[in-house]
Amino acid sequence: MSSLQIGAPFVRNDFPALKVLGYTGVLNSTSKVVVAATARGLTLDAGVNEAEELGVAEAETSFDLDALDSAARAAALANVLMEDTASLRM
Repeated sequence: MSSLQIGAPFVRNDFPALKVLGYTGVLNSTSKVVVAATARGLTLDAGVNEAEELGVAEAETSFDLDALDSAARAAALANVLMEDTASLRM
């Protein structure tokens, strides 16, 4: 879990007058590592191996590469920070 997600409830609870209109950030470190690796000329598999060696890849890397992990995090952040009711539909 990212540090932003851990801190998200505190933002809303400690600053009730704060209205969050959006957020930006890296929601998936595996994809970031894979994109950087392929930009250096490595293959997708080499990028996944690099992410695994760094310890940022999920046990099932398809969740990262298919953006399911990022979508779940985005929905969770929207629900907490923006008082939304986002969910994933599969």
